[in-house]
Parts: sequence; C-alpha cells; structure tokens
Amino acid sequence: NELTFENGIINIQTSQVKSIILSTERRYTKKVISNDKLLTDVSFDINDYLSSSKKKEDDSQYIRLTIIDEKGNHAHTRAYYTKELMN
Repeated sequence: NELTFENGIINIQTSQVKSIILSTERRYTKKVISNDKLLTDVSFDINDYLSSSKKKEDDSQYIRLTIIDEKGNHAHTRAYYTKELMN
C-alpha cells in the first residue's frame, strides 16, 4: 500500500477495495466507486482544489482518504497537509 503525490496528482495503491474517497478540510470531495471490479490503484487530480483554495498560504489545508472494502468496512488515512505533500 502506497500514497504518492506529484504535480497535483494523488495516487493511492491499496489492496482490493470497493471505493476510495478523497476529502479536504473544506468539504471538497472526490469519489471513485467501482460497481464491477475491485480497485487497487486510484489517482485524484487535486490541482483545481489547490488553485481555488482560499487557504493557499495557510498551514491548515489538508486532504484525507477513506477506503471502503467490499464488506463495507471503512479505513481512514491521517490528514496529509498539502504543504507536507509538496515537499
């Protein structure tokens, strides 16, 4: 399992899951849900979030991922601050 960030793209690799949800401190959300095959590798482009955020210079800007398996179990990542990801 791995989380990478490059050029405004977050990529997560995980064991097989039904859905992956990206959310932020200001309720900006992106979802990838699979109805047929399970997911193992998902990318989120957050450039629009980064460019439209009013908190560009604020250290409180973060993203968090929620992963849901085929049984409905949820796993949550910690908050990843965007400044942390960009370093």
